[in-house]
Parts: sequence; structure tokens; C-alpha cells
Amino acid sequence: MLSVKSLFSDIVLSYKAVYWHFRKWCRNGDWQNSWIQILSNHKSELDLSSADIDGSHTR
Repeated sequence: MLSVKSLFSDIVLSYKAVYWHFRKWCRNGDWQNSWIQILSNHKSELDLSSADIDGSHTR
């Protein structure tokens, strides 16, 4: 797992390392589980009155 310390140090992360972790989290379901947990924790704060579930855009 990518440590928080690396985000606040002088070490520059390569895009390959970031992409590798992102792909790993996508494959093993961590990314989706995190998103679901965030949505569950903030369910009452969501305003779906202007949600475009079909992929269209609101102007």
C-alpha cells in the first residue's frame, strides 16, 4: 500500500508506481469498496436531485 508519508516527503513518485497501485486497488476491489464506504458514511448528505444517472450533462 502507498504510505501517506510518501505523499508529504521530498521523494517524487513515478507515474508508473502510482498507476501500478491504482490498478492493483481496482483489481482487488479496494477502490470500489472505499467508494461504497464513503457513500454509505455520507448517504444523508447526498443531493441526487440533479444526478444524471444516464450519463447526460446538466446545463
